[in-house]
Amino acid sequence: MVDTDFFDYATIMLRMDRLNKEIHDNLLVHKYAENLPLVKELLVQSRLLHLWHVQELEKHGHRNY
Repeated sequence: MVDTDFFDYATIMLRMDRLNKEIHDNLLVHKYAENLPLVKELLVQSRLLHLWHVQELEKHGHRNY
């Protein structure tokens, strides 16, 4: 699991912003094939953010998420 003591979730959020913009721009010009790896990377970044959230919830005693 991710070590949250030195973990900065902002890096993930910035990557997601960049990916979303690039995906959007590609969709405007119908570059669907070029988007596939970008969409997969967006899923990876989303998963990392989800794991960070779950770990933060667990650290603060939450179990129902």
